[in-house]
Amino acid sequence: MNLRSLLIVEDHGPTQLVLRRLAESLKYTVTAAGSLSEAFERLEGHGWVILDLNLPDGEGTQFLRTLSEKHPATKVAIFSSTADAEQLRRAAQCGPDVFLSKTDFQGLKRWLVA
Repeated sequence: MNLRSLLIVEDHGPTQLVLRRLAESLKYTVTAAGSLSEAFERLEGHGWVILDLNLPDGEGTQFLRTLSEKHPATKVAIFSSTADAEQLRRAAQCGPDVFLSKTDFQGLKRWLVA
């Protein structure tokens, strides 16, 4: 696993681009996925993941569950605009490192440099 490798799982193109630029400015190697199926294809080898919960082909908690089982040392930030309490509860059960609102780019930056 490359500790400076980041997987961004985000279906909104402009947000994905901003996240990529932020991470690359912090010297991360970035891979992006715009769907749940792409995220599963690109699962291996990342030390960090930024994960949206609402994806066009499923819920990010499915990916998070697999990630927490197969790669428990991977750092995960939920970066989502969801207000769905049940969805957030399911995500919390998988033990992400942090929950951030999709507008909290400063919080995300602090998490990435920690």
